[in-house]
Amino acid sequence: MCTVTVVRRGRDTLISMNRDEQRTRHGEQPPAPWPHGNLTAPRDGPAGGTWMGLTPQGNWACLLNSYAPYTPPAPAPSRGGIVPELLLADDTQAAALAAMDVARYRPFRLLLGRYGTWELFHWDGQALQREAHSDGADFIVTSSSWNADAVLPARHAAFAQWQALGRPYDAQGIPLIHRWQEVGGERSGILMARPESHTTSLTQIILTQDAAPAMRYWPVAQLAPVSLQQPAL
Repeated sequence: MCTVTVVRRGRDTLISMNRDEQRTRHGEQPPAPWPHGNLTAPRDGPAGGTWMGLTPQGNWACLLNSYAPYTPPAPAPSRGGIVPELLLADDTQAAALAAMDVARYRPFRLLLGRYGTWELFHWDGQALQREAHSDGADFIVTSSSWNADAVLPARHAAFAQWQALGRPYDAQGIPLIHRWQEVGGERSGILMARPESHTTSLTQIILTQDAAPAMRYWPVAQLAPVSLQQPAL
């Protein structure tokens, strides 16, 4: 359960990711240098992995759960180890992913990129599918463990509405789509709140040509819901 957008804002490419987790899961840590290797990433409390990472060279990755019906043949390692393994690989990230035994893992979606270009991969338990993308067109990928047939179209429709409204941002540079939660729609919003799970944080990577990449982070307590019907511009 997560949502990632890739958008251009002036000279910047913004990769923004809402992390959704079970309320019973222990806390997370904000972005910091990784314990081993040249990487900045937030950190999952109990498992010690991450869902998003950035290198000083501007290579980046985001990982979302997929809910394709597949069970690994043996106890599955945490998917939270995939991002650091790929970003710290000696080879290119795509080559490192191709060499990885993805069949050990439960299904996932993975974005791998750098300034100007990126790729979306989907391990669905049968094959590792790949889509190549380049900056220019806004993009969203999202997942939901609950009522996906209704939630995912609603989120894509909200993203299209955000675009139609002129792609508004808040004063902190957060695309307002990442704070989207209509009254009565808390269970399907991108800023999601359900009895058993909720959005825990938003992490954003900023890539600017000829400038150092940066990563920013907001815990959910700093993310007020916004209705796109009457956006707080």
